[in-house]
Amino acid sequence: TTPTVDPAAGRERATGTSPGVIGQIKRRIRPASSHRTLGSNACSGCHAKQNEWWFEHQHYHSGDPFFDQASKNVQIARLYGVDPTEMTLGRHVCMDCHGTVVSGKESRDVLDGVSCESCHGAAADWLEPHKDEAGKELGINRPGYLAALELGKRELNDLETRATACTSCHYITEPRLLSAGHPSGADFDYVAGMSSVRHWESAVPEARLASAFAARLKARGAVPKVRLAKLDPAPSASSGGSEPPRTLSHGAVAETIHAEARWQRAVERRRAAGLGAPAPRPVFAVELAEVSDLDLPPFPQIDDSTSIEDVLLLLRDRLRLLYRSVAPKEGYR
Repeated sequence: TTPTVDPAAGRERATGTSPGVIGQIKRRIRPASSHRTLGSNACSGCHAKQNEWWFEHQHYHSGDPFFDQASKNVQIARLYGVDPTEMTLGRHVCMDCHGTVVSGKESRDVLDGVSCESCHGAAADWLEPHKDEAGKELGINRPGYLAALELGKRELNDLETRATACTSCHYITEPRLLSAGHPSGADFDYVAGMSSVRHWESAVPEARLASAFAARLKARGAVPKVRLAKLDPAPSASSGGSEPPRTLSHGAVAETIHAEARWQRAVERRRAAGLGAPAPRPVFAVELAEVSDLDLPPFPQIDDSTSIEDVLLLLRDRLRLLYRSVAPKEGYR
Protein backbone atom coordinates (compact mmCIF):
# COMPACT_ATOMS: atom_id res chain seq x y z
CA THR A 1 0.00 0.00 0.00
CA THR A 2 1.02 3.57 -0.47
CA PRO A 3 0.51 5.61 2.71
CA THR A 4 -0.73 9.16 2.25
CA VAL A 5 -1.32 11.79 4.89
CA ASP A 6 -4.84 12.95 5.67
CA PRO A 7 -4.19 16.42 7.18
CA ALA A 8 -7.71 16.71 8.59
CA ALA A 9 -7.40 13.49 10.56
CA GLY A 10 -3.72 13.92 11.30
CA ARG A 11 -2.88 10.34 10.44
CA GLU A 12 -1.80 8.15 7.57
CA ARG A 13 -4.35 6.25 5.55
CA ALA A 14 -3.63 3.27 3.34
CA THR A 15 -4.68 4.00 -0.22
CA GLY A 16 -4.19 2.21 -3.48
CA THR A 17 -2.84 -1.27 -4.04
CA SER A 18 0.82 -2.18 -4.39
CA PRO A 19 1.72 -4.84 -6.98
CA GLY A 20 3.18 -6.76 -4.04
CA VAL A 21 -0.21 -7.20 -2.36
CA ILE A 22 -2.21 -10.04 -3.87
CA GLY A 23 -5.91 -10.68 -3.47
CA GLN A 24 -9.13 -8.89 -2.61
CA ILE A 25 -9.78 -6.88 0.55
CA LYS A 26 -12.39 -8.70 2.61
CA ARG A 27 -14.34 -7.92 5.77
CA ARG A 28 -14.26 -11.52 6.91
CA ILE A 29 -12.51 -14.75 5.96
CA ARG A 30 -14.83 -17.14 7.83
CA PRO A 31 -18.31 -18.07 6.61
CA ALA A 32 -20.86 -15.59 7.94
CA SER A 33 -23.46 -16.98 10.34
CA SER A 34 -27.15 -16.50 9.63
CA HIS A 35 -27.64 -15.91 13.37
CA ARG A 36 -26.81 -12.88 15.50
CA THR A 37 -24.08 -12.67 18.11
CA LEU A 38 -24.78 -11.37 21.62
CA GLY A 39 -21.36 -11.00 23.26
CA SER A 40 -19.67 -12.94 26.03
CA ASN A 41 -21.84 -11.54 28.85
CA ALA A 42 -24.78 -13.56 27.57
CA CYS A 43 -23.13 -16.80 28.68
CA SER A 44 -21.69 -15.70 32.02
CA GLY A 45 -24.82 -16.40 34.06
CA CYS A 46 -24.59 -20.17 33.61
CA HIS A 47 -20.90 -20.58 32.82
CA ALA A 48 -19.04 -18.62 35.49
CA LYS A 49 -16.45 -21.39 35.82
CA GLN A 50 -15.75 -21.37 32.09
CA ASN A 51 -15.56 -17.57 32.12
CA GLU A 52 -12.99 -17.74 34.91
CA TRP A 53 -10.90 -19.98 32.67
CA TRP A 54 -11.39 -17.68 29.69
CA PHE A 55 -10.14 -14.61 31.55
CA GLU A 56 -6.80 -16.36 32.06
CA HIS A 57 -6.43 -17.70 28.52
CA GLN A 58 -4.77 -16.26 25.42
CA HIS A 59 -8.09 -16.23 23.56
CA TYR A 60 -9.32 -13.58 26.00
CA HIS A 61 -6.33 -11.37 25.14
CA SER A 62 -6.45 -11.93 21.38
CA GLY A 63 -7.51 -8.34 20.71
CA ASP A 64 -4.91 -6.68 22.95
CA PRO A 65 -2.16 -6.32 20.30
CA PHE A 66 -4.60 -4.38 18.13
CA PHE A 67 -5.60 -2.00 20.93
CA ASP A 68 -1.89 -1.72 21.80
CA GLN A 69 -1.01 -0.87 18.18
CA ALA A 70 1.69 -3.57 18.12
CA SER A 71 4.08 -2.76 15.27
CA LYS A 72 3.58 -6.08 13.47
CA ASN A 73 -0.21 -5.74 13.58
CA VAL A 74 0.02 -2.19 12.28
CA GLN A 75 2.27 -3.27 9.42
CA ILE A 76 -0.02 -6.12 8.34
CA ALA A 77 -3.09 -3.87 8.55
CA ARG A 78 -1.53 -1.15 6.44
CA LEU A 79 -0.38 -3.60 3.81
CA TYR A 80 -3.74 -5.33 3.74
CA GLY A 81 -5.56 -2.02 3.32
CA VAL A 82 -6.98 -1.40 6.80
CA ASP A 83 -6.36 1.89 8.58
CA PRO A 84 -4.36 0.86 11.70
CA THR A 85 -6.50 3.17 13.84
CA GLU A 86 -9.53 1.07 12.85
CA MET A 87 -8.12 -2.44 13.36
CA THR A 88 -10.33 -2.94 16.41
CA LEU A 89 -13.58 -2.10 14.60
CA GLY A 90 -15.93 -4.97 13.84
CA ARG A 91 -16.31 -4.01 10.20
CA HIS A 92 -12.73 -4.98 9.35
CA VAL A 93 -11.22 -8.40 8.75
CA CYS A 94 -8.93 -8.33 11.83
CA MET A 95 -11.75 -8.82 14.30
CA ASP A 96 -13.31 -11.66 12.29
CA CYS A 97 -10.78 -13.94 13.97
CA HIS A 98 -9.19 -11.89 16.74
CA GLY A 99 -12.42 -10.74 18.39
CA THR A 100 -16.12 -11.41 18.83
CA VAL A 101 -18.11 -8.93 16.78
CA VAL A 102 -21.51 -8.25 18.35
CA SER A 103 -24.25 -8.01 15.71
CA GLY A 104 -25.38 -4.45 15.13
CA LYS A 105 -22.18 -3.01 16.58
CA GLU A 106 -19.86 -3.67 13.65
CA SER A 107 -18.81 -0.02 13.46
CA ARG A 108 -17.60 0.01 17.08
CA ASP A 109 -14.51 -1.27 18.85
CA VAL A 110 -14.62 -5.02 19.51
CA LEU A 111 -14.00 -5.35 23.26
CA ASP A 112 -14.17 -9.16 23.54
CA GLY A 113 -11.39 -11.36 22.28
CA VAL A 114 -12.10 -14.86 20.99
CA SER A 115 -15.03 -15.71 23.25
CA CYS A 116 -17.84 -18.26 23.57
CA GLU A 117 -19.64 -17.47 20.33
CA SER A 118 -16.44 -17.48 18.28
CA CYS A 119 -16.29 -21.24 18.75
CA HIS A 120 -19.79 -22.32 19.84
CA GLY A 121 -21.64 -20.24 17.25
CA ALA A 122 -23.68 -17.03 17.25
CA ALA A 123 -26.07 -17.50 20.17
CA ALA A 124 -29.03 -15.15 19.69
CA ASP A 125 -31.34 -17.96 18.61
CA TRP A 126 -29.98 -20.96 20.50
CA LEU A 127 -29.20 -19.44 23.88
CA GLU A 128 -32.66 -19.83 25.44
CA PRO A 129 -33.23 -23.46 24.32
CA HIS A 130 -29.72 -24.26 25.51
CA LYS A 131 -30.62 -23.01 29.00
CA ASP A 132 -33.44 -25.54 29.31
CA GLU A 133 -31.99 -28.29 31.52
CA ALA A 134 -34.95 -30.65 31.27
CA GLY A 135 -33.54 -34.15 30.77
CA LYS A 136 -30.11 -33.03 31.97
CA GLU A 137 -29.16 -36.64 32.70
CA LEU A 138 -29.26 -37.27 28.94
CA GLY A 139 -26.23 -35.06 28.41
CA ILE A 140 -25.81 -33.96 24.80
CA ASN A 141 -29.05 -35.78 23.97
CA ARG A 142 -31.24 -33.59 26.17
CA PRO A 143 -33.99 -31.76 24.22
CA GLY A 144 -32.65 -28.26 24.89
CA TYR A 145 -29.20 -29.12 23.58
CA LEU A 146 -30.59 -30.76 20.44
CA ALA A 147 -32.87 -27.78 19.82
CA ALA A 148 -29.90 -25.43 20.14
CA LEU A 149 -28.01 -27.36 17.46
CA GLU A 150 -30.86 -26.67 15.07
CA LEU A 151 -30.60 -22.94 15.79
CA GLY A 152 -26.92 -22.31 15.11
CA LYS A 153 -25.03 -23.91 18.00
CA ARG A 154 -21.94 -25.78 16.79
CA GLU A 155 -21.67 -29.43 17.75
CA LEU A 156 -18.07 -29.26 18.92
CA ASN A 157 -18.26 -32.79 20.29
CA ASP A 158 -18.08 -33.79 16.64
CA LEU A 159 -14.36 -33.67 15.85
CA GLU A 160 -14.86 -32.74 12.21
CA THR A 161 -16.95 -29.73 13.26
CA ARG A 162 -14.39 -28.82 15.91
CA ALA A 163 -11.51 -29.04 13.45
CA THR A 164 -13.40 -26.86 10.99
CA ALA A 165 -14.05 -24.21 13.64
CA CYS A 166 -10.45 -24.07 14.87
CA THR A 167 -8.72 -24.14 11.50
CA SER A 168 -10.95 -21.38 10.14
CA CYS A 169 -8.77 -18.92 12.06
CA HIS A 170 -5.61 -20.83 12.92
CA TYR A 171 -4.91 -21.92 9.33
CA ILE A 172 -4.73 -18.96 6.95
CA THR A 173 -4.94 -19.52 3.21
CA GLU A 174 -6.28 -16.07 2.30
CA PRO A 175 -3.79 -14.72 -0.31
CA ARG A 176 -4.03 -11.04 0.62
CA LEU A 177 -3.48 -11.68 4.33
CA LEU A 178 -0.48 -13.87 3.56
CA SER A 179 0.91 -11.31 1.12
CA ALA A 180 0.59 -8.67 3.84
CA GLY A 181 2.79 -10.78 6.11
CA HIS A 182 0.18 -12.55 8.24
CA PRO A 183 1.44 -15.95 9.51
CA SER A 184 -0.22 -18.94 7.88
CA GLY A 185 -0.45 -21.02 11.06
CA ALA A 186 0.71 -24.08 9.11
CA ASP A 187 2.89 -25.15 12.03
CA PHE A 188 0.18 -24.75 14.71
CA ASP A 189 -0.05 -27.70 17.12
CA TYR A 190 -3.77 -28.41 17.45
CA VAL A 191 -3.37 -31.28 19.92
CA ALA A 192 -1.43 -29.05 22.32
CA GLY A 193 -3.93 -26.28 21.60
CA MET A 194 -6.82 -28.50 22.65
CA SER A 195 -5.05 -29.24 25.93
CA SER A 196 -4.55 -25.52 26.54
CA VAL A 197 -8.08 -24.52 25.62
CA ARG A 198 -9.89 -27.36 27.38
CA HIS A 199 -12.66 -26.12 29.69
CA TRP A 200 -14.89 -29.19 29.53
CA GLU A 201 -14.87 -32.52 31.38
CA SER A 202 -14.52 -35.28 28.79
CA ALA A 203 -11.21 -35.76 27.02
CA VAL A 204 -10.58 -37.04 23.49
CA PRO A 205 -7.60 -39.31 22.75
CA GLU A 206 -4.79 -37.33 21.14
CA ALA A 207 -4.59 -39.73 18.18
CA ARG A 208 -8.23 -39.01 17.29
CA LEU A 209 -7.67 -35.27 17.60
CA ALA A 210 -4.56 -35.39 15.42
CA SER A 211 -6.39 -37.43 12.79
CA ALA A 212 -9.40 -35.08 12.70
CA PHE A 213 -7.29 -31.96 12.31
CA ALA A 214 -5.00 -33.56 9.73
CA ALA A 215 -8.03 -34.50 7.64
CA ARG A 216 -9.42 -30.96 7.83
CA LEU A 217 -6.10 -29.35 6.89
CA LYS A 218 -5.80 -31.70 3.92
CA ALA A 219 -9.30 -30.72 2.81
CA ARG A 220 -8.37 -27.03 3.09
CA GLY A 221 -5.35 -27.55 0.86
CA ALA A 222 -1.81 -26.23 1.06
CA VAL A 223 -0.98 -22.64 1.94
CA PRO A 224 -0.68 -20.76 -1.36
CA LYS A 225 2.65 -19.25 -2.27
CA VAL A 226 2.39 -15.49 -2.59
CA ARG A 227 4.80 -12.61 -3.00
CA LEU A 228 5.39 -10.93 0.35
CA ALA A 229 4.66 -7.22 0.08
CA LYS A 230 6.79 -4.57 1.71
CA LEU A 231 5.56 -1.41 3.31
CA ASP A 232 6.61 1.75 1.55
CA PRO A 233 8.69 3.93 3.90
CA ALA A 234 6.88 6.94 5.28
CA PRO A 235 8.15 10.26 3.89
CA SER A 236 10.69 12.00 6.08
CA ALA A 237 11.09 15.71 6.77
CA SER A 238 14.49 15.73 5.08
CA SER A 239 13.03 14.35 1.85
CA GLY A 240 10.41 17.05 1.70
CA GLY A 241 7.61 14.94 3.20
CA SER A 242 5.57 15.63 6.26
CA GLU A 243 7.19 15.90 9.66
CA PRO A 244 7.25 12.56 11.51
CA PRO A 245 5.06 12.43 14.60
CA ARG A 246 6.52 13.57 17.90
CA THR A 247 7.49 10.83 20.30
CA LEU A 248 8.16 10.51 23.99
CA SER A 249 11.72 9.65 24.88
CA HIS A 250 10.54 7.31 27.62
CA GLY A 251 9.10 4.21 25.94
CA ALA A 252 7.78 2.90 29.23
CA VAL A 253 5.05 5.53 29.09
CA ALA A 254 3.30 3.72 26.25
CA GLU A 255 3.69 0.34 27.92
CA THR A 256 2.12 1.79 31.06
CA ILE A 257 -0.81 3.11 29.05
CA HIS A 258 -1.30 -0.29 27.41
CA ALA A 259 -1.02 -2.22 30.68
CA GLU A 260 -3.49 0.09 32.42
CA ALA A 261 -5.94 -0.25 29.51
CA ARG A 262 -5.66 -4.05 29.54
CA TRP A 263 -6.26 -4.15 33.28
CA GLN A 264 -9.29 -1.86 33.03
CA ARG A 265 -10.79 -4.01 30.26
CA ALA A 266 -10.27 -7.09 32.43
CA VAL A 267 -12.01 -5.37 35.35
CA GLU A 268 -15.00 -4.43 33.19
CA ARG A 269 -15.41 -7.90 31.74
CA ARG A 270 -15.07 -9.65 35.08
CA ARG A 271 -17.53 -7.28 36.74
CA ALA A 272 -20.06 -7.94 33.95
CA ALA A 273 -19.58 -11.67 34.55
CA GLY A 274 -20.17 -11.31 38.29
CA LEU A 275 -16.52 -11.97 39.19
CA GLY A 276 -14.03 -10.02 41.26
CA ALA A 277 -11.26 -7.83 39.92
CA PRO A 278 -8.12 -9.55 38.62
CA ALA A 279 -5.41 -9.62 41.25
CA PRO A 280 -2.89 -8.39 41.98
CA ARG A 281 -3.38 -5.00 40.42
CA PRO A 282 -0.28 -4.02 38.45
CA VAL A 283 1.72 -1.02 39.59
CA PHE A 284 1.52 1.66 36.91
CA ALA A 285 4.30 4.10 37.61
CA VAL A 286 6.84 5.58 35.22
CA GLU A 287 8.87 8.74 35.02
CA LEU A 288 7.22 10.87 32.36
CA ALA A 289 9.33 12.73 29.89
CA GLU A 290 8.53 16.35 29.10
CA VAL A 291 6.23 16.86 26.16
CA SER A 292 5.98 20.11 24.27
CA ASP A 293 2.61 21.73 23.64
CA LEU A 294 0.55 19.80 21.13
CA ASP A 295 -0.88 21.45 18.04
CA LEU A 296 -4.32 19.85 17.83
CA PRO A 297 -7.43 20.93 15.90
CA PRO A 298 -10.32 22.37 17.93
CA PHE A 299 -12.65 19.90 19.59
CA PRO A 300 -15.87 19.56 17.55
CA GLN A 301 -18.74 21.65 18.88
CA ILE A 302 -21.58 19.84 20.62
CA ASP A 303 -24.93 21.01 21.96
CA ASP A 304 -28.00 19.64 23.72
CA SER A 305 -29.07 17.84 20.56
CA THR A 306 -25.87 15.75 20.43
CA SER A 307 -26.56 12.21 21.57
CA ILE A 308 -24.57 10.58 24.38
CA GLU A 309 -23.27 7.99 21.92
CA ASP A 310 -21.97 10.70 19.56
CA VAL A 311 -20.29 12.49 22.47
CA LEU A 312 -18.56 9.26 23.52
CA LEU A 313 -17.41 8.63 19.95
CA LEU A 314 -16.00 12.15 19.75
CA LEU A 315 -14.15 11.64 23.03
CA ARG A 316 -12.78 8.31 21.78
CA ASP A 317 -11.50 9.91 18.58
CA ARG A 318 -9.97 12.76 20.59
CA LEU A 319 -8.13 10.35 22.87
CA ARG A 320 -6.80 8.48 19.85
CA LEU A 321 -5.60 11.73 18.33
CA LEU A 322 -3.85 12.67 21.59
CA TYR A 323 -2.21 9.26 21.79
CA ARG A 324 -1.04 9.39 18.18
CA SER A 325 0.63 12.70 18.94
CA VAL A 326 2.87 11.23 21.63
CA ALA A 327 2.98 7.48 20.85
CA PRO A 328 6.54 6.12 20.93
CA LYS A 329 5.73 2.91 19.06
CA GLU A 330 7.34 2.88 15.63
CA GLY A 331 4.92 2.85 12.73
CA TYR A 332 1.98 4.27 14.70
CA ARG A 333 0.36 7.27 13.06
